[in-house]
Amino acid sequence: MNQFRGVSAKFFYSTIFTFLQRMELEKIILIVLSGLGVFHGIFIALILWAGKNASNISNRVLSVLMIILSIRIGKSVVLEFSKELSIIYVYLGLCLLLFIGPLFYMYCRALVSKQGSMIKREWLHFLPGALFIFLAIPLQWVGFKNLPVAVTMLLFFIFYSHLLGYLLFTKNRIIGQGEATKQSGEVSEWLNILFYGLISIWLVYVLNLFEDLVPYIIGPIVYSLTVYIVTYLAFTKKYLQSINAVKYQAATFSEEETQTLYEALEDLVKTQQLFLDSTISLAVLSRRLRASTQKISFTVNTKAGCNFNEYINRYRVAYAVGLLNKPENKGITIASIGMEAGFNSLSSFNQAFKKVTGKTPSQFRGAFTDVKD
Repeated sequence: MNQFRGVSAKFFYSTIFTFLQRMELEKIILIVLSGLGVFHGIFIALILWAGKNASNISNRVLSVLMIILSIRIGKSVVLEFSKELSIIYVYLGLCLLLFIGPLFYMYCRALVSKQGSMIKREWLHFLPGALFIFLAIPLQWVGFKNLPVAVTMLLFFIFYSHLLGYLLFTKNRIIGQGEATKQSGEVSEWLNILFYGLISIWLVYVLNLFEDLVPYIIGPIVYSLTVYIVTYLAFTKKYLQSINAVKYQAATFSEEETQTLYEALEDLVKTQQLFLDSTISLAVLSRRLRASTQKISFTVNTKAGCNFNEYINRYRVAYAVGLLNKPENKGITIASIGMEAGFNSLSSFNQAFKKVTGKTPSQFRGAFTDVKD
């Protein structure tokens, strides 16, 4: 019996040794690096989904984002080391790019606005991804290899530009415009880390289209490194713990406390017109009201039905509308009116004004002038 076991073990190790001999050492290292990153990403995603803050919608969205990204990268690993992978799986892997951008946007949005659930219209962000997955059926009938080069290039352009567009839009609209910063420094730092990580992965995969410049396997390796770096920063700097503490600590506030604080907040912001100060923030109000930023943020979300940035912008836009409606201000520039209303840039004024009124300040002024005439 022992002799049989010895022969079996010898055969097993001999087989493994022969297999490793046939593979280049470089490929073995690449498999380990890229494969571990994929499994690590899925592992972290499962923790986010089933952890103690599992009811946190932002954690759920981030979990789905990491799983889809891991599957997408996993496809790349398989494709690199198994050239027999069917083209339809390659196409479906590319389709996953159409989900990564919307998920990142929704995660940032949920984190900043402290959403308790998904908004129905947000599901529309996934429509392009669903459409292109459905197109896999007719494309399979035609034959992917029979597609004209121009069509293939167009598909690649759509997939990669869609992801880049969402990343840049989220960076500009949520991270870069101060919504994240006004919640807390940790939120802003964390979202910037995720943004630059995803941009790095996107850039490497675009360069992969030119295999003479960047080998295809570099994409999974960059992903693995990004996942480990992001995980390390998340745990060492305790970003997720801080963010979740901000979201859930406020749940212990009583209705009476919240109402009293909201009345004091309204007095400062509305009656004393503190919204005209472009430097106003949760930290400033925290000192004035002698209440934590978490409590103020919770109060605004509960009573005003929006996040802090939107709450302040509502008053600023209403004030700007009053200025635009005055005939004597006809010669004052739009930028000057925005600055007077408390905005620190023309772009943020235009975005906030259109979000509230449905028109840009220029369009609103033109419509008002036409009516007066």
